[in-house]
Amino acid sequence: MNSVGEGCTELKREYDQCFNRWFAEKFLKGDRSADPCSELFHKYHTCVQVHIRACEQ
Repeated sequence: MNSVGEGCTELKREYDQCFNRWFAEKFLKGDRSADPCSELFHKYHTCVQVHIRACEQ
């Protein structure tokens, strides 16, 4: 699925891949350590915020 901000789609894909791998390989097997994808999430989140603000103008 594409991102709401077209320019953010690649960041979304990177984050989704990282999260899905962590969730399946670690979290579901009992490893509740910190999500290693948080930096990717913050980059994606920032990108989406920028695109939403641009649409509001």
